Amino acid sequence: MKKLSVRVSKNKHIYTQVLRSQTKAIYEQYTKDGVLVGHEVFSITYLPDRVVFFKNYLAGEKYPSAEDFGRTAWSTGPNPQSALKKYNSLK
Repeated sequence: MKKLSVRVSKNKHIYTQVLRSQTKAIYEQYTKDGVLVGHEVFSITYLPDRVVFFKNYLAGEKYPSAEDFGRTAWSTGPNPQSALKKYNSLK
């Protein structure tokens, strides 16, 4: 099963994993210039093996999409204590 990357580049930001368990994770969010702008805290979700437009994809962990925020993912701002508080509140 494919695991979440420790470093992710998307939406003009760079995300670096700072804490994770089997079920949840915290990523720091940086601008391309290296300025910390926030943290993303989320429950790790899994996708099964699947075929999309005739292409096979293996099962793996999924980084949250925009639709996940407010349900299984949260942006907590640049304060690491806020991110840790949200992380600790998740199962």
